[in-house]
Amino acid sequence: STKDIFYIFNNHGLYYNYYNKDNKLSKRNILISNNTLDYTQFYFSIDKFDKIYGIVSDNAIKIVECENDSDIFLLKETFSFDYEKFGVCFPYIKYMEGTTHMFYYVYSPQFTNSAIIFHQYRNEKGKWVENQIDMVNFNILDKFYIVFNNNIPTIFYLNLVGEYEEVFYSTFIYENLKWSEPKQLTNTQTNKLYFNILNDIDNNLYHVVFSENTQNQYSIKYMNYNIKDDTFIENLSCFLTEPSLCSFPCIILENSTLYIMWVCFEKLYTSFSNDLGSTWSTPICDETSINEDFLRTHVHSNVNEDLIYKDIDLFTTMTNLSILGF
Repeated sequence: STKDIFYIFNNHGLYYNYYNKDNKLSKRNILISNNTLDYTQFYFSIDKFDKIYGIVSDNAIKIVECENDSDIFLLKETFSFDYEKFGVCFPYIKYMEGTTHMFYYVYSPQFTNSAIIFHQYRNEKGKWVENQIDMVNFNILDKFYIVFNNNIPTIFYLNLVGEYEEVFYSTFIYENLKWSEPKQLTNTQTNKLYFNILNDIDNNLYHVVFSENTQNQYSIKYMNYNIKDDTFIENLSCFLTEPSLCSFPCIILENSTLYIMWVCFEKLYTSFSNDLGSTWSTPICDETSINEDFLRTHVHSNVNEDLIYKDIDLFTTMTNLSILGF
């Protein structure tokens, strides 16, 4: 909330740059000195008191923290596992009202076409509970998504139905500390990659976008759902692109306008909708992406005027972290 920035990135190890409230770089530092670490092995967030915390998985699961008056990360906890037999990818952590939620995929390096989604929950008294949410049976290329409603987490992820990936979801039940039976959300019966989801609380909608196989290429497909009696009801479904090589879709809602961004042939494209996804504009290529390197970035912010960036994926330049696409 003080407008200073931590930019955390991997480059033959895990590093961070600290920018003060005047957007001047005041510190560079290494956080984890593991030159095999990649983007599938770490996740960071921020709590309401501006404490930055993260989870890193290399040869152990590590929780690190940086207090709001500091620019130094400290190792707080370590969870060991047999890293010679198992791998952990796409870890996620959330601090909430004195509790902790951790999620991650666990897989065997010998069988990379299947994994188990694990959840660990620590209550206010410090007691840990572990659950296996589901087993997924395909190569893990991208992360799951966690949505909290009234502090209750729901996980969205891809899993196979026959030979096709579909989006599934499951919700944590605090009464018995178990997860609900996974339910299938999509049923398009086509292969999917790189999905993204947005919970639109004001309109009681979930917006879903993914890369879907069409004619042996990938198009951007958008769907949205209402919730009634804890059941997802599909409202509409449409393609935003012709078949091509579309990947890494991200969705943002700002001032009642939906923006979907994606990568195609190493360029960034955007389409927008002013009617909750019923119609979409013709895709526009971001000119900066033509000449500059850019990357998908996960952003957390406590700055009031940055509320749309509270917890989202978007695209930024690699040099000055300028936001692209809208």
